[in-house]
Amino acid sequence: MDSNDIATMLNIMNQNPYFVSQHECIIFWRAFLSYYPEREDELVARVKDRRFDIGGTFTEGFEEMMYNELMVRQIYNGRKWFIERYPELENLTAQVAFHQDGPLRALQMPQVYKKSGLKYLKASRLSDNFFKWASPDGSYLIAFEETHYGQEDPDGTGYMYPITTDIITRRMNYWAAEYQKNGMEPTFALTVGSDYYSPRLYPEFTEDWMGINTEPTPSPIVTWSNFNNYLSSLDESKLPTYGGERPNLWWVETSPTHHHMFSDLREASKKLPAVEMFSSFISLIDPTYKYPKDMLDVAWLNITVLDHGLGHEPMPDMDGHLPWLANNKSPKFADYVYQQKWSTAAVAAAKQLDGTLKDITQRIKSVATSEKQTVTVFNPLSWTRTGDPVEILVPKGKINNDTIAVVTDIFTGQNVTCQTTVNGTIVFSSLSVPSLGYRSYEYKLINAPKSRKSPPTRKLKSGDVIENKFFKITPGKGGGLKSVIDLETQKELFDTSKLLAGEWLSLKYTSNGASETQVYGYDDRIPVWSSRSQRLSNISKSGPPPDGVKWEWVKESHHYIQNATEGPLVPYTFLDMFGCNSSILTNFSVCEWNNATQAKKECARWNECGGFQCNNTRCYARYHTTPVADNSTEKANNSWTAYVKRWNDSNTNAIWKLVEEGPVRTVLETESAQTLHSMVKLSVILYHNIKRIDFRTHINNWNSTFGVTNRIVFPLRDTTKSRNITIGVPFGRVRVGKDEIEDGQLDTWLLKPGPTVDKFERCWAMRPREITEWVHANTNESAITFSSSISMIDWSDASGNYNTNQTVIGGEGLMHTYSNQGPFLDESGNHFFSFSLFSAKDPKSNPQWKLAVQAEQPLLTIVNNVNEKKKVTSTDPTLPPTMSFLNVTSPNVWITAFKKKDVGPGYIIRMFDNEGVSTSTNINLLKPIKGISTTTMIEQHPQPLQTEKLSITPWSIETFLLDL
Repeated sequence: MDSNDIATMLNIMNQNPYFVSQHECIIFWRAFLSYYPEREDELVARVKDRRFDIGGTFTEGFEEMMYNELMVRQIYNGRKWFIERYPELENLTAQVAFHQDGPLRALQMPQVYKKSGLKYLKASRLSDNFFKWASPDGSYLIAFEETHYGQEDPDGTGYMYPITTDIITRRMNYWAAEYQKNGMEPTFALTVGSDYYSPRLYPEFTEDWMGINTEPTPSPIVTWSNFNNYLSSLDESKLPTYGGERPNLWWVETSPTHHHMFSDLREASKKLPAVEMFSSFISLIDPTYKYPKDMLDVAWLNITVLDHGLGHEPMPDMDGHLPWLANNKSPKFADYVYQQKWSTAAVAAAKQLDGTLKDITQRIKSVATSEKQTVTVFNPLSWTRTGDPVEILVPKGKINNDTIAVVTDIFTGQNVTCQTTVNGTIVFSSLSVPSLGYRSYEYKLINAPKSRKSPPTRKLKSGDVIENKFFKITPGKGGGLKSVIDLETQKELFDTSKLLAGEWLSLKYTSNGASETQVYGYDDRIPVWSSRSQRLSNISKSGPPPDGVKWEWVKESHHYIQNATEGPLVPYTFLDMFGCNSSILTNFSVCEWNNATQAKKECARWNECGGFQCNNTRCYARYHTTPVADNSTEKANNSWTAYVKRWNDSNTNAIWKLVEEGPVRTVLETESAQTLHSMVKLSVILYHNIKRIDFRTHINNWNSTFGVTNRIVFPLRDTTKSRNITIGVPFGRVRVGKDEIEDGQLDTWLLKPGPTVDKFERCWAMRPREITEWVHANTNESAITFSSSISMIDWSDASGNYNTNQTVIGGEGLMHTYSNQGPFLDESGNHFFSFSLFSAKDPKSNPQWKLAVQAEQPLLTIVNNVNEKKKVTSTDPTLPPTMSFLNVTSPNVWITAFKKKDVGPGYIIRMFDNEGVSTSTNINLLKPIKGISTTTMIEQHPQPLQTEKLSITPWSIETFLLDL
């Protein structure tokens, strides 16, 4: 936001009593106060007289990359902050969610918004439409969507419709049909919105419009309005309801091009709730404990500074080279701001969590008084975990080939399965660690008998097989696994005739930074796409609008913003500066048919594309934005044609070594392979007490070359090609092809003509997808769940000439886009990615989501060495060797928050159903609960319950206030 923008708006309002305006996010308001604190009362007065409206979110972030609680905390720093500061304005403003730029909608965002007090959605990049946008639980917002911002260009110089009488008349006639279809009153909204325009009155248009206000058909009346006023006037009973996810078309701007940044964001998003939970437990044990609210508020604010201006977005220039201005502390690119804030939050969360858990260990009697080395294992998830691997680092030099470890569970006195590693760690299999609780162990190192000494590292020979009671695996020559057999089903899990399981690929990518897939074209200012052109062809290009039409002009500014943290101002912007007529994605996966005639006979999707793709040599109907195999930079293995870089440049095979073998796990890894852009190494871990295989890929010395993407693939065996894909998303899951928003009109931001031109989203065709932690595939032979540290997941073979029905799980781990628009963030250096595999006996099994989440949120450990133990509490230790601080009785319910209420007494608990099951559950807490109230998601308006049994409907997210 230009620091003068709201000030300019207020000045215009002072001059013109009819002027009404709008800003999108609370961060605009907070930034304004940091510059003009003396005008706060004036701004509040304009809200009270309904002339100014502010959106209810903090920023306009990529919703699908907000891990569970982060979605809610966006509203905490938005609407919640606002109504706590201005309670008298609660029902007057901050009720509209704005998403004017990013082409995406998360599955559960309507529920999060609605249960936080928001009522409306104003968005663009989709299609011109009114509807109710619903979450799976039935919560919905009244949504007003437009194709691009608001289509009105105030100066007529940009890429949207200019404000002219002729164009506006045609737009009104178009929208008249939509109103008539929905049985709505003909009060139309003309959105005036564009990048970086300041408020203005547009007298030249209003004079021209009034000039045609003559008999016999008067022109509609034009008045200023804002979206809160306008949308609240609609009759929602006449609107259709659409539900489902709209995947992020701009996925390239997120984690693949910002790996370290997004790793920090994900870490902070998971550890901050853990800090809140375990700090709250301490406060219930010890009333004198200082809950770290200040630290938490600042850290959450740092990661809610999350917007859609990632990648190529430059910051304002103080020398006037750009037409907007921030301040002289602005960095060159917005990425640097996100990077600094998210990293700061991740480090702070990790340090605070470590200190909090250490505090708890000193309150455990058997740990605080033990004369032995101890380790306490904490579970940050709300269900019991059994068998999860635990790895602890012991002092350097204490472990060698003559050393073994003995780990004893303090509660039972039972020795647990363990082994030492060449890296100087002890690995053991945990006994059951209770929900949001802990379990304590003692350990010691002793000299091993010869029979128990660890075998030395050795090279594996071709054809060597590694086997335990769960799996039989065979390393491959190309840096992946040639075979993985599930011994419970005796089924081969992968089809490795072309790709190996866990194999690294390097592909060429030639999209622009935003991964945009649609060419802009206008014919007399009408989009060229066939279905819309046909529909618009009957619209009159001039002349008066229908009788009785009233035109309501909605002024909405779309500007960059500055950080509004409390204290010293840190400059921050989100700028969306891509050129809509340039940097168009021009390369897709090549169609496997050479001509349309052949495709018509063999292509199952012929009716969806009509041969358009074949005629243009690119199969647009396959899926969107698949990276193109690199024909030019690196040669392939002998068994490949030259379209993709596999394990190395030469014909040498990957060298596998068995580096660790013991009762807990067996570890094999390749030697590092030198590639053109990096060094690549794969480690595979086979666990012996749980049915799980880990794949860990190290990409070192990455040179961040433009146009190169790194992918890790898993080609599933599926003889009938009947794949079914499910992915984990914030507060839920999406079944690909079933849980996307599919109804309504043409989405102009997807490909022409697209699989089904009469559909709104065609979202089943969009990939890769953003995931929280896991992806699940049901084939005719297996059900496999993968967890991953990679947040962008594909499910088709992108290496060229592929069968689109074969399931190839692929993680888009690291890339640098081809376009010189960016991203410019330097990600060169070392990178690490992980996958964990879980297979089920029944091929129809549901996702093993709990195991997948556990793999990405490992048990937390605090090691207490005898000579380093320090008393950190003022009370005698009384806690038992193991306990659950908090749990619920229903296995389908996931607790995502337990924290002190921000204002006033009590504790907030938030939970959701993650299996689509209606349930009643009880809360078990370390302290008796006196009363329970329902609240909004932002801790407002408590309503007492008369029962301790909580009702959780399918897919609902519920927030409760506990009186203790």
